[in-house]
Amino acid sequence: MTGFQYSIFAAAVAVFLIFTTPAYAYIDMGTGSMIFQMLAAGLVGFLFTVKMYWVSIKAKVGHLIARLAGKPISPDAGTAPNDTDRNG
Repeated sequence: MTGFQYSIFAAAVAVFLIFTTPAYAYIDMGTGSMIFQMLAAGLVGFLFTVKMYWVSIKAKVGHLIARLAGKPISPDAGTAPNDTDRNG
């Protein structure tokens, strides 16, 4: 966004906020519980995503910490074993 576009946007937001009228509305219990449910579902979805990618996240953070500490990194450190690595 250029400086001129930012100025136009800021002016439009200012006009919108200055000339608004009160809505005389309220949030009833049904709406509040729906908002709470959406926040809870978002949190559970985020935690599930972290759980699914935890091994990858842990390996990347471990590599970053080792790189910052100046330690050598083995190429397969922190990776999860798969079925082809098993003997038998």
